[in-house]
Amino acid sequence: MDRPTLKRFRAVVRQIELDGPDGKHWGTGELFQSLTGYANFVAMVAPEKGIPLQKQVAHLKRQYNIPVAAGKITALNKRLFRLKAVKGEAPREAWWQPAEKPAPVLALTQQQMDAQKQQARQAAKANQANTHSAHPEMAPDHTNPAFISESNETNTASPNRFGSLLCGR
Repeated sequence: MDRPTLKRFRAVVRQIELDGPDGKHWGTGELFQSLTGYANFVAMVAPEKGIPLQKQVAHLKRQYNIPVAAGKITALNKRLFRLKAVKGEAPREAWWQPAEKPAPVLALTQQQMDAQKQQARQAAKANQANTHSAHPEMAPDHTNPAFISESNETNTASPNRFGSLLCGR
């Protein structure tokens, strides 16, 4: 299999794709049988070059209503399946691949939930302390007499939603 002949073969296949089979020839026999034979020869000698050529010739034959043997160059071809499997490729273009399972989500133990609550409380306290230290004007002033009178007023009995006074309980 020499390079110039392979180049001419590809050119003939391309010309048939563009213009149709009228006036084209490859070898001495019928055009599509000769193309199929040479594509099979190339696939025998160099599968990585010949298999795409076989597929192109089969596509052209289908395009011009020339019968193609079932399973010749299709996804179910055993030889192609094995060649791709040896290379580590997916044996078919539309090969089904299962979705990767997500990592399991573990349920938290009671200790872990308690630890999370404790961390949340500590974070809230730290956030509150940072807020008061960052804005001292917003922090309550316990030495101010107005603050003391306000806090005493809030501790007095107030009516509940029914209008009666709350008991001192």
